[in-house]
Amino acid sequence: MNEHSFVQSNPIKSQLPFESQLASDYYQFLMKMDPLHLWADIQPLESPIVTKGRFNFDEQQISMFSAVFPSLPSELTEAERWGAIASALGFRYAWTRIHMHMKLLTEMEYLLRDKTAVVEPGVGAGGIIHFLPIQHNVTYYGIDCSPQSLDVCRYLEQSNQLPGTRKLSRANFYALHSSHLKQFDIDPNRIIVLFSNFLNNGGSIWHAFACIDPITVAAWLVSYWVNAGATVLLCERCDDAE
Repeated sequence: MNEHSFVQSNPIKSQLPFESQLASDYYQFLMKMDPLHLWADIQPLESPIVTKGRFNFDEQQISMFSAVFPSLPSELTEAERWGAIASALGFRYAWTRIHMHMKLLTEMEYLLRDKTAVVEPGVGAGGIIHFLPIQHNVTYYGIDCSPQSLDVCRYLEQSNQLPGTRKLSRANFYALHSSHLKQFDIDPNRIIVLFSNFLNNGGSIWHAFACIDPITVAAWLVSYWVNAGATVLLCERCDDAE
């Protein structure tokens, strides 16, 4: 059998890239939070995580703003869908990304030497946001359009009494300007902006604009933060190698 074949009956550990101490520690962290051994074990929780927040959208306002922001309805639908995924999976969301996460943590281990913060858009239920502040003295900023995802992320932190500093904000990362960081006393030159499956997923909101190529938007977004002084780390899963 191909050792790289992700057959459901295969053990997870034997197929992971233990290429750094940080990657190894991340695996041990997830095993402590929600121990899983086979790929087939990555299933929705028996009971979804229920949070106290309740969020109702004003359909009339959505209709009004859609006239100038055509992708708004699909963006809200996308946020609602990812919120439901976060509630259904909890830490198992991180298990679905563990191979990629371990790769990017190996790259991040060197980059963290002179950084004080990590900014991640589309944080979902989390994973690295829960792990990294335990290992390093960095503030982790999670930004997401889904209030439910943010609530689940905070629930996992609080229910497990995880140490470290995590700050969550509900916002559209495409609208975030480098000048906004000043109010949080963040130096762009000392942050890592982590795009983990954000650029591919984010491309879905641009389908309403026939004149916009999502790849161009992704390139612009990366360039913007590089030019602002940030270190940008990409971790994207792509079906098309190009």
